[in-house]
Amino acid sequence: MRPPSLRDFLESSLTTLAGAAPDSYARVCSTLAGRRISVEGDDRPFAVQFSSTAAWFVEVDGQQHVVTRLEPSTVLALLDGDLRLEDALRNDLLVVRGSVRYAADVFDALMIYLRGAIRCPSSPSLLAQFRASVIQ
Repeated sequence: MRPPSLRDFLESSLTTLAGAAPDSYARVCSTLAGRRISVEGDDRPFAVQFSSTAAWFVEVDGQQHVVTRLEPSTVLALLDGDLRLEDALRNDLLVVRGSVRYAADVFDALMIYLRGAIRCPSSPSLLAQFRASVIQ
């Protein structure tokens, strides 16, 4: 069995967010509705498509509105509270490329996601599994 990738972790955490913090999940989706965000950071780039009520993972096809780049270690630092989102952006640990409006929406959605994810009861176990794969 391969270790969880960044995509695996984000899929699991969004599913968890939808179940354990549905208000946060709904706000993330509505903030990014109609957008496709590509994510680069480990060996498998991917994209997330949003409607007003759901998010689903798709292959990168050049049709994204925003391109993001972040390492798995940055995700862990953000969720652990060791790194602020603003500092990740300033220090190029999180890169967001797109129009100013779309980039601002991604920032807002990330803040909502982070606040919701840390409140989900199963987040510690998801983080532990992901951390183990990142540290290997």
